[in-house]
Amino acid sequence: MLILRIADLCEGHSEQRRQVSAEDLDLMEYQEFQAPIEVSLQMEKNGDQIIIAIEAHTTVSFICDRCIEPFTSPLHDRLNILYTSDVKLKNEQDEAICYVSPTTQEIDLADPLRQTLILALPAKRLCKPDCKGLCARCGANLNHEPCNCPTDQVDPRWEQLKDFLQ
Repeated sequence: MLILRIADLCEGHSEQRRQVSAEDLDLMEYQEFQAPIEVSLQMEKNGDQIIIAIEAHTTVSFICDRCIEPFTSPLHDRLNILYTSDVKLKNEQDEAICYVSPTTQEIDLADPLRQTLILALPAKRLCKPDCKGLCARCGANLNHEPCNCPTDQVDPRWEQLKDFLQ
């Protein structure tokens, strides 16, 4: 959990820094999150509204999609949320606007941060942009060694196209 006690916030700007774990954000099912997550909170309270800017930094662990080598990569993301007790905004459909009761003492920021971090994970996980991957025939890691597989073999399904081009 990442609890912020809003009852203690003063009007104006305030900041907090915290360190949370994958367990605190219910990210245990994501093996990528093994390192602590550094969280910076910047709050701006104005009457019944609190704007919270959350910035998160961590290092994630991946397996390369091309060469299957483990590697780590920095992950950084940011989100802004408006918490308000203004009744006019109670049924607002925007995910960045959350209604809270005027008597609310604290809010849990874990779920919005959890969702943001999951969406920040890259779809293609490469150890480096020019990763050469593995040889499809012998399985050699082409980043470390060249393979000796013949390159002039043509898939027999394409043989008839050779005649067509001549």
